[in-house]
Amino acid sequence: MNEHISLWVKQTGVLPVNLLHCQNAGVLKYAMLDGDINNFCLDYSENQDMDADAYKQQAWSSNMRNYIRVAGDDVMLYRVGNVSPERISKSLVLNNMEKFYQYISPKQDVPNIEGIVPFVMKEFRGIRNWFREENSAESSMTALLYMLAFIKDNGNIGNDSLVSLGLPANTLDIVGKLTTMEEHLQHLREGMNGFLPNISLLLRHAAGQLFEEANYIAKFNPQLSLFTNYDIKYAYDPQKLGAFYTPTYLARSIVEKVIKESHIEDKEEISILDPACGSGEFLVEALRQLKTIGFTGKVKVYGWDVSSIAINIANFVLHFEKEEWNNSLELHIEEHDSIVCNWPNVDIVFMNPPYSSWEQLNDEQRESVKELMPKGKPNLSGVFYLKAVNALKESGVIGCVMPTSFLINDSTKELRKISKEKATPFYIGRLGSFVFQRAFVDVCVVMAKVRADFDGSITMLWTDNKGKLVPDALRKLRMIDYGAAIPLNMEDVSIYQQDAKSVFNNEVWMPLSYKEMQVKKTLDGLLACGAMERVKDVFNVRQGCRTGNNSLFKIKKQELLAMGEAEQSFFRPSVDSGSLQNNVLQEESYVFFPYGENGLNILSEEQLENKVPTYYRKIVGSKESLASRASGIREWWALTRPGSWQYTPELKLVSAEFGNSSNYSIDESGRFVVERGLAWLPKDEQMPIDNLYAYLAILSSEYYNTLLAIYSKQLAGGIWFNLEKKFVDQIPLPRFSDNEDYTLQLLIGYGKKIANGVRFDYYKCEHLVRGLYGC
Repeated sequence: MNEHISLWVKQTGVLPVNLLHCQNAGVLKYAMLDGDINNFCLDYSENQDMDADAYKQQAWSSNMRNYIRVAGDDVMLYRVGNVSPERISKSLVLNNMEKFYQYISPKQDVPNIEGIVPFVMKEFRGIRNWFREENSAESSMTALLYMLAFIKDNGNIGNDSLVSLGLPANTLDIVGKLTTMEEHLQHLREGMNGFLPNISLLLRHAAGQLFEEANYIAKFNPQLSLFTNYDIKYAYDPQKLGAFYTPTYLARSIVEKVIKESHIEDKEEISILDPACGSGEFLVEALRQLKTIGFTGKVKVYGWDVSSIAINIANFVLHFEKEEWNNSLELHIEEHDSIVCNWPNVDIVFMNPPYSSWEQLNDEQRESVKELMPKGKPNLSGVFYLKAVNALKESGVIGCVMPTSFLINDSTKELRKISKEKATPFYIGRLGSFVFQRAFVDVCVVMAKVRADFDGSITMLWTDNKGKLVPDALRKLRMIDYGAAIPLNMEDVSIYQQDAKSVFNNEVWMPLSYKEMQVKKTLDGLLACGAMERVKDVFNVRQGCRTGNNSLFKIKKQELLAMGEAEQSFFRPSVDSGSLQNNVLQEESYVFFPYGENGLNILSEEQLENKVPTYYRKIVGSKESLASRASGIREWWALTRPGSWQYTPELKLVSAEFGNSSNYSIDESGRFVVERGLAWLPKDEQMPIDNLYAYLAILSSEYYNTLLAIYSKQLAGGIWFNLEKKFVDQIPLPRFSDNEDYTLQLLIGYGKKIANGVRFDYYKCEHLVRGLYGC
């Protein structure tokens, strides 16, 4: 890498790739990619070969806002939207690179010129609305690909050139029907606001975003509208297979680390597979980075997808890349269902697999999954991961985006165990729920290598579950790769090395913040010496009932009060998110619960009508739908899963299903039925009732949120966690051996006040709890 460019990478964490398509060796023009909205062009050419408008036009066509040219002792900054360039001292810039990087970031006071992607999409909407048939998405996309190729190659497209351009065989038939094509082409040629689109730069630097937007538009069922073509809006419906577009910045970061780990310098040939390639984002990024670092060997690329539209896009963009590789690139871009077909053995696998559940698979897919994983009903992403590691050659590397559940769930524990025997992770990143533009999915990154050093360390990346953190976190990771200090311990981002054995011995692979990891080491020590025990050793944490139809089986207080006293006795207050706030349990809603010590105590419809006449009139109209529930309930008025442990009322420790330390309390009356929540039932039947209040004091403390952050799954929206059994079971609790213990008695006193909403000394209670945990 050029020494000047290397300095920018080290100081700002941006990734350089050649700016121009088929750029000649020795040309010092780069696209500096940060992964978000602050990408920029950087030019170290000795001579000024263009005027100011041409520099800005190249930036605009590359979907960037700034073109930076280093000239002698000056840095010339050409902003898209500004008339005149800025001249800044080079030494000032080089000595304050991070500040300069922030200075060139998009700002409100800079005129906002519409980018090239929305400009092209305006024309594509016109095409899509011309092809108004429900199943015309593929035709619309083919017309877009033709339009881009036509402008790029100055109209020289015939049947004999379709293959070399990666266009479908029926392209000319499709565009021949489009009477408005010439109009759209003319609009593109003319550009906007004086900017003329350079399609090669667009495809090189913005193809991912372009085709995500195009796919978003193309897959809708356009209905007749009163609006003009360019104003028609469509509602977005995520793809049914759980396939989500991989953001360019994420694909770029994964490709960079995987290629570095692959040590390809001395290889004459490498093979790359993406079994769910979509529009080819991973594959395009891999080819681009291989070319930038100077790889001169042969590359075999396999890209598969079940979507013909995706394959058409991938074929097009990869054939565009092939212009740089000529005969050194062998493409196999094919429409396949990767679950049911055999995978080739390759050096590298990149993927963002579909996250489909077992219920979404067809019979053929289920049979293929069972052959690979006979036990359980795994998420499809886990199956892809296992097939991927099995497809890797000696020293092969995988880099993939996965649902975070892969790192923590019991259902994937065996999969993690099996896969690490073949390919050992060297990098794991927890990214949160704000990665995909149009889907709210908690995701992670896993990179693993065949026969990697099991005794080594794993780079762990943690980001808080908030928006817009991930691009900057990946930029900081790149700075560490180029020599910045590690560990990085920030409020929202942590990057550190963790011993591989400590990760795998715990069976859960989820990265923690650096601060939380240090806390966990203390907790592990307390568990090892017997000062602590886990929740699962003290309590049976039980899931609440499942009614089968909350709109019928749950009622509000006003409905209850309209019934007679005898009828009211068949309803019990519900533990759910609405009833449990600030550690106080309140009667907000009621569950129809016709159960006693011996089970269901309304055994016929006649009894139902006699004992709960008002309620009977409410639900009898839904008899057919209640009787047809999949659970096979014989009495249609019975709950789907009532939970036999709830038949007899008893005092119990309860929690909501999701929340934090404020969502725990004590059901002192024992009357509450846990519905959308959990009950903590002591394993030791001799445990004094008062001890439950001591545990409540711990669970309601601020420190308990730290424990949830370590052992549970954080949900979006701040301090909000999954409180289900599979997460809380592992949380350490202080071991109380003496019921006369002074600390225990203090906690009991605090817990009773907490459960009843009585004021107490919060700070003393918090200090007491933290002391028990070694703080």
